Amino acid sequence: AYDRIPQLARWGKEALLTSDWAKLADAMNENQAIQQRIGASGEACDRLIEVARANGAIAGKLAGAGHGGTILALTFDPDRTIAALKAAGAGRIL
Repeated sequence: AYDRIPQLARWGKEALLTSDWAKLADAMNENQAIQQRIGASGEACDRLIEVARANGAIAGKLAGAGHGGTILALTFDPDRTIAALKAAGAGRIL
């Protein structure tokens, strides 16, 4: 897992620079799956990511250390995703 995470970061950076949103989504989702397997993603993050992905986001992952409840969501339907996150109790959306 710790070898793969930096690879995903490089892959994600390349995807951002080339606007390859599908590749970025794959990198984010794989990173999140790794974080969950190693116990780094907390319950709040997992719940918010699930809500985001069920409501228009093509990817979601924890931000920072994970247990603080801060996530990143990649969506092409921001109104739907934001509404669902707010309804799920998200405190602040940037």
